[in-house]
Amino acid sequence: MEKSLDEVLDSPAPAGVRLVAAGFLDEWLSTVPRLHGDDDDEALHDYRVALRKLRSWLRTFDEGGNKIQKQLSTLNDKTGAARDLEVMHEWLEHDTSPAAQHALARLNTGADVEVPWVDARTQKVAERLNEKLSRYVLEVPLGAAAAVVPFSWTYAAAIRRLHNELNELALQAGSIEDPDLLHKVRIRAKRLRYALVPLKEWEEVADALRLLKEKQDLLGELHDRHAFSEALDRLLLERPPPELATGLDGLIHRARTEGHELFAKYLQHRHANDVRLAALLDVVCERLGRRLGLHLEVVPQG
Repeated sequence: MEKSLDEVLDSPAPAGVRLVAAGFLDEWLSTVPRLHGDDDDEALHDYRVALRKLRSWLRTFDEGGNKIQKQLSTLNDKTGAARDLEVMHEWLEHDTSPAAQHALARLNTGADVEVPWVDARTQKVAERLNEKLSRYVLEVPLGAAAAVVPFSWTYAAAIRRLHNELNELALQAGSIEDPDLLHKVRIRAKRLRYALVPLKEWEEVADALRLLKEKQDLLGELHDRHAFSEALDRLLLERPPPELATGLDGLIHRARTEGHELFAKYLQHRHANDVRLAALLDVVCERLGRRLGLHLEVVPQG
């Protein structure tokens, strides 16, 4: 029987982690049949989003083990090239120049998703993860008066930690010339956002999710521009004809110009919203910390 949010939050910590993970796992599996269709433009995107939610949740609570995480990462990597190409196509959608068409043709190589392999591998990984979740144990510190730590307390601590990690990285990323660090900031923002998803019906969480999505989208577009520039630079190393090289140079200039504009917007967003986000998360963590109920019957055995 599906548990209510209150029951999940008031469960012992290991049970709460397991129940939310099981929900993310079901969501991921539900996207697989859509990969077999030819007319669902969002199927691959939705598969990858569901996969990232699951990976992020497991990593936040150190569950699944290194082997499971590696298998999930492999699935993410195997479906990434095709999604990156979709983004590149969208960026060049209205550009009919020879350079743009040359870039799309060259970058298209090896980007197809092997759906039967992805399907079979997904089912195998899900089976293993289900088995691991059934006997999941989470080590948590106990207070002097607490016999069992409720999931809500562990959840609040995880949200605090994820927010602190995001802030620490964001403070280090003061230049567009450090794409790797900016990408890490994006990953941390995404991990915090996914951690908050189970609470999306709370008003303050809905507001926090909106702010994190805006931040994530800006950093995502910025990451795309870095990726476009690198991909186009590699094409230039192939020494194309002069007219194509000139066109590729123009595309690189466009990607870098847009990247600088996006970085400026990201800094503006931080300045305008980071304090608001911190205040919202304070409220969320206080609400979680005030909960005391425990539903012992949902503790996994084995």
